[in-house]
Formats: sequence, C-alpha cells, structure tokens
Amino acid sequence: KALECLKHWITHNAEYAHLAMDETITDAASGTTTTSELDQVQSLLKSALALDATTTSPDIQEALGVVYNVSRDYDAAVECFRTALQQRPSDYTLHNKLGATLANSNQSTDALHSYQRALELRPKYARAWLNMAISHS
Repeated sequence: KALECLKHWITHNAEYAHLAMDETITDAASGTTTTSELDQVQSLLKSALALDATTTSPDIQEALGVVYNVSRDYDAAVECFRTALQQRPSDYTLHNKLGATLANSNQSTDALHSYQRALELRPKYARAWLNMAISHS
C-alpha cells in the first residue's frame, strides 16, 4: 500500500507527472528484468531527482528514503532522510522517520537522538513517543 501511495503521489505531481512509468526494469549488474512496484517507484523517484541535479529535493529524498526503508536498504534510507533534513531541519516527521530507520538497522542509540529531536520540535507527537518506547525495550 505504501508503494502504491508513493507511485500515485509522483505520477500525479505536476513537476513529475511527465516521467515515464517503466513497466520493466533491467538490473545492470545481473541483467535480470523485473516489474515489481518497488522497482518502478524507485526508478520514478531517481528520475525525478535527476531532473534537477542542483537541488536535493527534500520531498523526493523523503519518498526515496521510504522506498529504501521498505526494501531494507537502511543505509541508503538514512542517507536520504539526512539529505532531506538538510533542507528541512525542523521537520519532526523526518526526524522520526530517520529514527525509525536507524532503529530498523540496529542503531538504537542514534534512533533515540532522532526521536528526541522530533519531540523537541513537536512535544506531543505520539508516534515519536511510541517509537522511543520501542527503542528502549
């Protein structure tokens, strides 16, 4: 469902709607062709980033971070969320997503710092409180 929502967002966004939706994707390393929704969304987001190499596009970085998180490429997801935070340092939801990704990659101490930052920005943000509790357990 998350991938479906991301695909809908990018294909209906005025800036990116013109991007072609690849029905098949060829992996250069293995030569295999797939049609997974994950591959399609990731390809669309990378194409959107390539449109303007001078900007980090925090919305695209955030969406790509979610895709990498779903595919368990936590290092790439962390990098995307941190890049987005450079543009939007006061975005408490991004701090929370970074924290959740760090927790997923067994970096609980770093995750706690991200949750704490989210809560400094939005003290009543329940999701960050819940994620912090999980990281402490």
